[in-house]
Amino acid sequence: MKHLLKILLTVMLGLSICACSREEDHSGDQMDVTKQEMIDATGMEIDAPSDASNIQYNIIGYEEEYPIAEVQFELDEQSYSYRAKSTSLLKLYESEDDMMDDTEAVTDISGLSDTWTASALQDISYCDGVEYKSKKHDVVIWLDAVPGILYSLSTTINDDLFIADVANEIFVSTQGDSDSEYVEDATAFEGKYESEDSSTIELTYGGMSVYDVEISIYRLCELEGMGRYEDGQITLELTDPNDKDIEGVLYKESDDTYTIKITQSTWTYISNGDTFTGFKIK
Repeated sequence: MKHLLKILLTVMLGLSICACSREEDHSGDQMDVTKQEMIDATGMEIDAPSDASNIQYNIIGYEEEYPIAEVQFELDEQSYSYRAKSTSLLKLYESEDDMMDDTEAVTDISGLSDTWTASALQDISYCDGVEYKSKKHDVVIWLDAVPGILYSLSTTINDDLFIADVANEIFVSTQGDSDSEYVEDATAFEGKYESEDSSTIELTYGGMSVYDVEISIYRLCELEGMGRYEDGQITLELTDPNDKDIEGVLYKESDDTYTIKITQSTWTYISNGDTFTGFKIK
């Protein structure tokens, strides 16, 4: 899967370099907000480095299904735009060919309209990314495939700056936590799970790394949908009690328990970043 994602990024890069221009953000689509307002509207918990200055939080395309979160900041006398957006990779594909056919899954969210003259593949943490340059700007974009989040970091050209290093410093994954354990086998998550408070998970493997998922959170809600094995975890695409999409990941802790982390929710009683812990296979 990571190989296919790198192909998508490379194709996107080639198209962007060939293009003479690119659509810029319309000023009317950008809204200056607080950090919490940005998180609530987009589900993206990005932030500037702790030693940055002149920090501004924005929402771009706030009326769209997946608006862009942006943090503008200055660091070492250099101005940056850091963006994040959920993508159509949140869909659970029936096959890898279907994913390859989805040309909207990976796109440039930097908002710049330059003619790009130089490019290079980059690794941002465990994510595949690409860097491209024009006479004015240096941009790196990368894709966190499991939660389906696309990121960009852009700044003005500076020959003494390696933008991938800055991206690696500020990127914080939404997946699991430092105690999560990588699960090699795509079928290993199948089964019934239960926590100490009687919450339950049932995963039924259907092939092609896809699961049917039923979750019961004790005295709170029932969630149903699909899951897909990706990079040692299960990406969850579910329906909440209001028949709206709710998304997350299921991962194994180092103590052989399992945790659900919510990455996208509009339901009142479950927020982005909420975790449900302590599940064990029955």
